[in-house]
Amino acid sequence: MKSKTTLAILMIGLLLALAACNLPQAPPRVVSPQDAVNTTAARTVAALSTDLAAGKNPTLQGPSATPITPVPSSSPADGGDAGASPTPNPSPSESAGGATLDPNTPCNRAAFVKDITIPDGSILPANTAFIKTWELKNTGSCPWNNTYTLVFGGSGSAMGGPAATPLAASGEVKPGESAKVSVQMRAPGEKGKYEGRWLMRAPDGKTFGVGANGTGTFTVQIEVGERYAFADLACSAAWSTSAGALACPGNESDTQGAVVQLENPRAEDGSSSEGMAILTAAQPTADGYIVGRYPAIMVPQESDFRALVGCREGAAGCYIRFKLTVQVDNGPEQTVGEWNEGADGNMTRVIADLDAYAGKPTAFNLYVYVSGTPNAAKGVWFSPMIIK
Repeated sequence: MKSKTTLAILMIGLLLALAACNLPQAPPRVVSPQDAVNTTAARTVAALSTDLAAGKNPTLQGPSATPITPVPSSSPADGGDAGASPTPNPSPSESAGGATLDPNTPCNRAAFVKDITIPDGSILPANTAFIKTWELKNTGSCPWNNTYTLVFGGSGSAMGGPAATPLAASGEVKPGESAKVSVQMRAPGEKGKYEGRWLMRAPDGKTFGVGANGTGTFTVQIEVGERYAFADLACSAAWSTSAGALACPGNESDTQGAVVQLENPRAEDGSSSEGMAILTAAQPTADGYIVGRYPAIMVPQESDFRALVGCREGAAGCYIRFKLTVQVDNGPEQTVGEWNEGADGNMTRVIADLDAYAGKPTAFNLYVYVSGTPNAAKGVWFSPMIIK
């Protein structure tokens, strides 16, 4: 009887064990990385509080060396790009704008762009002071500032140029930018052809120039003679209207006026004209004008100012007044002559005696004034020059 009771108890226990295995289990609690951080922080604060209450000096522990991987904010199911990789940082050879810089580019290099004033081959009277201006491009990797200078390259004639001329009074020329750089010079006193070669000098005292190797020079080439061609040297003058300074060369359609060099232009009567001319478009207002102020030159003995003046071909309604003035040794303006012109198919030949200014530093100023239709006030100086 006892064995049966024992067997019954064992059977009941086995059934209870099997039933327990099939009971539903509570789901495991998923702890997010942020919950884990918060829990750790709470335990740390509690521990610090306990230590402070007991009068102990707590020791702060640094963060765990085990990194916490952030949970992606999106998945393919909600439109996120689960497979996207982080955007890499730009390499040291890339600029902020994305342009790749050649690490082999030397610090100091330049490229010649063009002559701004006194183009090569210009004829100047003896002893005439002038300013030679080049446009150069910074093709190196270092910006140019006022610690850079222009220096004579030691070849040819310096033509009275200074030992060193600062590149600019302020600011800088960044790599890839261009700048107009100038040197004051003086034409020699004897007739002939002259050339001077120039370089730039860096703050460390080393010189450099143009070309792939940075050894090329930029030049000034003039001929000393008894002639001065205003049209060839148009951009050596300072051109302006009442609206302000004008660019040279400009655009004939500019609304503030314009100066444009013309080669072999057609006259208002339709005939062709050989040589260089200056188109001077006055500011198109009722009282508009344009003036070009040339640097002073030494007027040759027994010389004249000569030109052919008229309206621009096809400028119907053109009626203008030409005027030539001079300033001797920085003195007041003196009128040499004035000539009225209209779009009538005729032109005026100008000859003005310059004996009164011979051997003196004299600046010449060319004016055109509006007298008729403002938009048609376009005057042309054909081959204006000083000639003996």
